[in-house]
Amino acid sequence: MVTTRQRMVCISAASFANTACAGSAGDNVAGTSGTAQNALARVQQAFAKARISKPKGRPMLDKNKLSRTLTHYYKHHPIAKRRRGQKHKTVTQKQAIIDHYCNLGKPGFLKTVKDICKKFNCNRKYPRRVTEQWRQRKGDLSRKRSVQMKTVLTERTCRALMKLQRANRRKTDWELKKLMAEGGFIISRRSISAHLRKEKVTRFKLKYKPLLTRKHMQDRLAQAKRLLHDTFENRIDVDEKYFEIESSAAVEKRRHDDALEYTAFQSRKFIPKVMFLTAVAKPNIEHGFDGKVGIWRITEKKTAQRKSRNYERNEEYDVDVTLTGERFSKLMKEVCATAKKKMPWLEKRVVQIDGAGPHQGVFKEVVEEGKRLGAVVERQAAQMPDGNRNDLVVYPALQRQADKLCEGERKHIDTVVKAVYHAWDNMRPETLHMACEIQRVVYASIIEHNGGNRFKVPHIGLRVEVQPYIYELNEYFDTRQEIEREEEEEDVDDSTDDDAPGQVRRVNQAELVATSWQAKEQGRKRHNDESVEEADEQFMVPTNLPRRGAPRARAIRK
Repeated sequence: MVTTRQRMVCISAASFANTACAGSAGDNVAGTSGTAQNALARVQQAFAKARISKPKGRPMLDKNKLSRTLTHYYKHHPIAKRRRGQKHKTVTQKQAIIDHYCNLGKPGFLKTVKDICKKFNCNRKYPRRVTEQWRQRKGDLSRKRSVQMKTVLTERTCRALMKLQRANRRKTDWELKKLMAEGGFIISRRSISAHLRKEKVTRFKLKYKPLLTRKHMQDRLAQAKRLLHDTFENRIDVDEKYFEIESSAAVEKRRHDDALEYTAFQSRKFIPKVMFLTAVAKPNIEHGFDGKVGIWRITEKKTAQRKSRNYERNEEYDVDVTLTGERFSKLMKEVCATAKKKMPWLEKRVVQIDGAGPHQGVFKEVVEEGKRLGAVVERQAAQMPDGNRNDLVVYPALQRQADKLCEGERKHIDTVVKAVYHAWDNMRPETLHMACEIQRVVYASIIEHNGGNRFKVPHIGLRVEVQPYIYELNEYFDTRQEIEREEEEEDVDDSTDDDAPGQVRRVNQAELVATSWQAKEQGRKRHNDESVEEADEQFMVPTNLPRRGAPRARAIRK
């Protein structure tokens, strides 16, 4: 048996014996007796030099075992065969090959490629390849040496690169390469990219925050301390937002051969936009309130004086206008009246507005009108958009949904308006409840930073804490929405006899709360955990509903 070490020594000795072996690889393996004896002698010399003694119980390597070892090696390692191909040709040899190759087929030069290969010791593809190379380089046959990096990323180079990157955060990797070369550091673009990835340098979207003075920080700190432990049950946040037809920073991915669609505007500086005023509060299950007080578009009614392609004569249509103090006062009256109608169980409702210019001139009028409608209107601290739930959560959610709904449609004001209304109608109460939780954490961060705004909104982990209540909230409002949808489809007459067997009576919002939800809560308190499912069937409340999507609801019977 030949050990692995002996086989490796045989292979090393075969390189010395290869010069004595003539013919093909098979001749090298079989060989003559002299060749085998010569190889065996060299192997034994290598054994003696490596101080390999005869193993106990194993015979020393003989002639037959050497032949078998070399046969196995040359069979499975074709590259080890004697090389008969070309070596690197000089410029003179390449020029001679090109001359012979270009004169093939001409009178007096009846040569073939095989004759050229035999004369210059090259394969059949080499003449054509070197000729093409000669034509591309326009007669230059000198060997092109590979360009090597002159410097490596030493500690000094890495420090210089990171210092340059911090000073030029918007520069690309190619621009950083040029700047490094100006400083005397020759580094490839790939090395720069790899080092920046190693240092976890990634792209971030720039965010702008209000500039704060000492007075602003004091006002922010006072409001945060006052509302940190507030339940937000009676607080209503009011704010306005512009929704543009197209964002100037919008980016789309396309193929290079796709037709590029252009959106035409009258001016690039003044992109058409529409303003909405929204009022939100905290959802309340006991009273069936989803937290959405209302949304109003800032428009005026106009009458068409003549017929056009858009309107008929004397037809009324909406025109977007600027929110002035007079218009804001009228809207606030409507907001307070709507809040009183949707939240009648509250004796006192606190309406919070910001300190924009049009609001300041009519602030006293708005406060007096709010008192008449049972609302206390107060102004939030200056430079504090993170103290309003609209700016904090509602508007980013509306903007995302509106952008998704507008994808693939023609850009128009009406398209944006429909998308915003649709996003508002489909906003889940869960979003408004999470806005209250995030608002409380933001107040804590403001107190921690002494009224400053140099912090990131810490909302990670909040959903886990309020997950049971969010599931309960979604279950209730999904059930109510499904019941209302079934009532519209069935179109049951209000005068149907409730005592008639097999009849499904219509249930309004108050009856739904009284008969379903409150009864379900009372049943859960009376029964133990084993009888919860029986109590649900008794009060006809939907169970095992999915958290999202349209759940299956049961008809509420008397």
